[in-house]
Amino acid sequence: LGLLLSSCTMGCCFSTTTPPNTATEQNVLATARERYTTPHAIWEALSTDHVKLLRASYLVKLAREGRVLCRRQELPPDAFIGVEELKSLYGDGNRDGVLPVLSVSFCWDTPPHPDPSGKQVATVAAALEREMPEYAKMGFTEMGVFWDWAALYQKDPEYFQETETPGAKPEGPERDAFLE
Repeated sequence: LGLLLSSCTMGCCFSTTTPPNTATEQNVLATARERYTTPHAIWEALSTDHVKLLRASYLVKLAREGRVLCRRQELPPDAFIGVEELKSLYGDGNRDGVLPVLSVSFCWDTPPHPDPSGKQVATVAAALEREMPEYAKMGFTEMGVFWDWAALYQKDPEYFQETETPGAKPEGPERDAFLE
């Protein structure tokens, strides 16, 4: 499966081919480095309610019950972890600058639903169960998980049209092999 499960660190993905020369360029670079990479910026982004993070424990429970992840607007409130709880878990920080936040990314199986069979939920839940002892060593008894399907409001699947979402995966045997 093409699955990425990564923890959020206070690093920077911003790069430049030439070093900034002017004060303005240095200011722009500093702002870009801070945006969404510092704890304060993450907490601020999560406090808007535009994005909600799932509880890792909710995903594990869902997989154990053999259920499929619903769209954000169909999930119960206890599926989500709030920014205040995340801040509490993070406390004053840790040596590695790791936040109690994970991100999940993979190719959707179908345009109306990314994981209609629950296969991805089971895979992610297994990885979470395997990694939770490591997170616990950092004091994280729970993790917030960004999974676009559940973190962001989604269009009603009834209104999806195949032509709106171009296929990102090959069809036929190649697609089946990709999903194995």
